[in-house]
Amino acid sequence: MGAAVFPKAKAEKSHTRCGTPVSPAWDEDWTALVEATELRLSRRICGARTIDGEPCGLFSDHESGRCRFHGGHEQSGARAGNRNAMLHGLFVRRLQDCGTHCARFERCPLAGSDVAELPATQRPACPYELAEYELSVEDLAPHAEKLVPVGDYSNQYAHQVVLVQVMIGRAARAVAASGSDATFGAFLRLSSEYRRALRRMAAAPARDREAEKAKAADLALVRKSPVLQDLLEHERIRAEARRGILAHAGDGD
Repeated sequence: MGAAVFPKAKAEKSHTRCGTPVSPAWDEDWTALVEATELRLSRRICGARTIDGEPCGLFSDHESGRCRFHGGHEQSGARAGNRNAMLHGLFVRRLQDCGTHCARFERCPLAGSDVAELPATQRPACPYELAEYELSVEDLAPHAEKLVPVGDYSNQYAHQVVLVQVMIGRAARAVAASGSDATFGAFLRLSSEYRRALRRMAAAPARDREAEKAKAADLALVRKSPVLQDLLEHERIRAEARRGILAHAGDGD
C-alpha cells in the first residue's frame, strides 16, 4: 500500500505592516519601499510600479491589494499570455493617462480627485483605452504577417493600427466635448490613416489569391519547358536501363 498523499497547504500571502497584500513579483527592496511610502502617507497604497519607478500611491481595498488601475478592477491589470511584453509596454506608454485633461474625466467611474492629485509621472493609463488596445491587438496580431510580410515588423504593424484606432476614439470624445477646429482636424487626420490601414487589410486576401495564381502559372510554364521535358525523358531512359540491368542479373542467377 502506497504512502498517503496529502494536499499541499496553500502558502499564506504576506502583507505589509499596513495590511497591503504583497505581490509575488515584489522583491524585499520593493516591499520595503512600499512600506516606507505607506508609513509616510499613514495608509495602505496600491504599490504597483509607476513610470517614474515609484510605488503607486492610490488607495486599494481590493483583495489583490492593487488599485483600480493596476488590477483591482476588471478592466485593468496585465493580460494573461502576453506574447511580447517589451513591445506591449512601449506602445502602452502612448495611451492617454488618466487626468482632468480627459474629456470624460468628470463622468468616468474610475476617475477621482485622488488620481488628479498624483504627480504626472505616476498617473496610470486609462483602463478603458488599455482594454480596447489589448483586446484589439490580440485579435489582429495573428493576421498581421499576411498584411505586412516583413518578419518581426508585422507585429509592430498590428500595434500601430490598433493604437490609431484607440486615438480616433479619444479624438472623437474630445470633439464631442470641445468642438474646436484643431481637435476636429486631428480627428480627420487619424480617421484618414485608419481608413488607409483598413484598405490595406481588406486587400490582403486578394493579394494572397493573386500570389497563388502567379505561383501556379509559373509552375505550369516550368512543366511545359523543353529543357524540363528533356530532363524527364533522360531520367525515364536511365530508369528503364537500370530495370533492364537488374532483370538481366536476375536471369543469370
